Amino acid sequence: MWVAVHVAVPHGNGLSATSGWRGNAAPWVYLFDPTQSEEGTVATASGTFEVTSMNEDPYHEAEGEPRLTRANGTQRFTGDVDGTGSVEWLFSYGPDGGARFLGIQRIEGILDGRRGSFVIEAAGNFDGSASKGSWTVIPGTGTGGLVGIIGAGDFEASSGPKASYHLDYDVA
Repeated sequence: MWVAVHVAVPHGNGLSATSGWRGNAAPWVYLFDPTQSEEGTVATASGTFEVTSMNEDPYHEAEGEPRLTRANGTQRFTGDVDGTGSVEWLFSYGPDGGARFLGIQRIEGILDGRRGSFVIEAAGNFDGSASKGSWTVIPGTGTGGLVGIIGAGDFEASSGPKASYHLDYDVA
């Protein structure tokens, strides 16, 4: 399985040796195989996070048009990631109350005994009661013991402030 990682860097940047340009992928899309890394097999992290604060404000509302909002919030991660997160979201709501969302999220804490932080980009859907999405670590954003982290995963939240997450990753 190949996962698209949006970056603006050439091949040979320290990402997985099995990663690379595939087919007619755009030059800003780098493909990461979450089952392989330079050392062999990528690690998997899973657990839950709880939304500890959330604010959402509309920036466009007009009759017969999608409602557009900005949201930000904080989370508490438990499981294989022990730490906190902060996120900025953009939502586009349809007439059925569901929404498509995009976000940038910074996670700080301990992953596999390594303390540091990294940034992910996320995209998903909200069906009016539950959310599902995927996320990708933005290469070059790791700090501390997480310098060189790459990866991709997903998250799911039924109604309420708790969500489950999964992240396949490697730290170079």
